Amino acid sequence: DSYEGVMQKVMTRLYSKKTGE
Repeated sequence: DSYEGVMQKVMTRLYSKKTGE
């Protein structure tokens, strides 16, 4: 993955955790 790809995964994971998905 590119740097942006990694960051996208991290942000998605944090967002999912925050929303309780």
